Amino acid sequence: MMRSFAVAMFAAVALAGCATNDAVTETPPQPFDPASCYARDFFVYFNDQSILLTPEAREAMEEMGEAIDGCTIGEVRIIGSAEDEGGRVESQEISERRAQVLAEYLNEHVGWPRPNFQLFATGERGAVTDQGLAVPMRRRARIVVQASAP
Repeated sequence: MMRSFAVAMFAAVALAGCATNDAVTETPPQPFDPASCYARDFFVYFNDQSILLTPEAREAMEEMGEAIDGCTIGEVRIIGSAEDEGGRVESQEISERRAQVLAEYLNEHVGWPRPNFQLFATGERGAVTDQGLAVPMRRRARIVVQASAP
């Protein structure tokens, strides 16, 4: 009985020591800087004809969320666009869905308040010049967020 108690005490002390070491290796939280609270404007890119978020898109949104963490999030405008492949109706639908997917992600994973979002979709508008030349980089959405100090 005494041996079991000694083993249990040794294990408890060993585990307590491990917990202390884990706490020491954690990085302390960064202090909030109200100067980081200002309007931000950035782009998120998609693959051809896709509404699926790429790992880079998720990373860009999460980094922006971290950059303004602690700020009051005001209006968030998301403007989806699409290339001219697939026709006008399909391009409009893709750009609308891109804006919706981004709004969902920003709300659920970054924590921005959904009621503050305004979604826009440009479809293929701007994807082709008056001369008929395709404009690159239409597989994206623009996100404009108003952030202010609390």
